[in-house]
Amino acid sequence: MALKGDGTVWTWGADEKGQLGTGKTGGGGLPVMVPISGKASDIDAGNNLSVVLTGDGAVWACGDNSGGQLWTGNMVSVSTPLKVGSLKKMVAISCGAQHALALAENGDL
Repeated sequence: MALKGDGTVWTWGADEKGQLGTGKTGGGGLPVMVPISGKASDIDAGNNLSVVLTGDGAVWACGDNSGGQLWTGNMVSVSTPLKVGSLKKMVAISCGAQHALALAENGDL
């Protein structure tokens, strides 16, 4: 994953669980822009999952969700980034092997 200065996110490589956010699996060697609404301010990735933070404090997630790590309320993996609806005013994100974290502004969700 790469975050460009204009706030776009680009991905490439293996894509077993949809973690590249391109809407398909299988990957490829050429960079593809990830479809999110708004400009990204931070990105992170774990094992088969990716998370994007936009400037408005929204969180977008895609990839493996077999353990609920994408915060979607279910265990269905997704190949196109989904906005995590319950998270607002986030200021930081981080991913581990099979989990993701977000830090809320003033502790508000």
